[in-house]
Amino acid sequence: SMYHIFLGVYPNDDPTIQAAYRLTEKYPHLHVVINHAPGPTSKADNLNNILKHIAAFEIDHNWEFASVTVHDSEDVVHPYEFKLTNYLMDNHEVLQFPVFPLQPFPRLGNIFSTMTLGTYSDEFAENHYRIMSVRDRTGAFVPSAGTGFVLSKNVIRKYQGKELFPEHSLTEDYKLSLTFAQDGIKTHYVLEKVPRVNQHGHYVWEYISTRSRFPDTFRAAVRQKTRWIYGITMQSFALKDIRKSKGLTRTGRYFM
Repeated sequence: SMYHIFLGVYPNDDPTIQAAYRLTEKYPHLHVVINHAPGPTSKADNLNNILKHIAAFEIDHNWEFASVTVHDSEDVVHPYEFKLTNYLMDNHEVLQFPVFPLQPFPRLGNIFSTMTLGTYSDEFAENHYRIMSVRDRTGAFVPSAGTGFVLSKNVIRKYQGKELFPEHSLTEDYKLSLTFAQDGIKTHYVLEKVPRVNQHGHYVWEYISTRSRFPDTFRAAVRQKTRWIYGITMQSFALKDIRKSKGLTRTGRYFM
């Protein structure tokens, strides 16, 4: 009862709205937030609209949430994520959990059909298992992945009156985390391996991570990578920012 889910939908998407309201009948702590504008707009616009709704919800109920976690609707969320979030928010203002792809088990029979998805798996294994940990430990800023991203109430309050997520950026997650770093707000990267009993009754060790489907066709992969590269290198910062950005360490500038 201490966790509430705010699901952002568009007013011109009737099938999704109907599906969302059916969920509210089953789960009383799920709230449908209909966007102020017909979709598609942008993820940042949708998130900003949800944050405004959460603020109004807090006023109406005379209480406030300790943090807000951003997830995409297709994410598979680890059952311990919110518990670990509660524990870590006492010492950190912003958290980023790792994102690992969901993929078919590699076999000789699917080696070519899963090659595109396999490159994502390799890339995120390298980035979210090694590079992000190095960035966190060396004081370089940790870029948000746009999902599994946790904001404390204090951080949201600091930017009150502003559109927190930049709505004209193709990579609003990277842009926001860079803004945090320049303002002296550290994003802590959470790479924690824990034991638990899974749905089959087996005792397993696993990372508290977000699992998500990634593009598995060449065309879809090119579209996503193009958006990432353009949004980060053309919209998030200029080369002069590497030298002049306040709040960034030498290590942070090196990684930029």
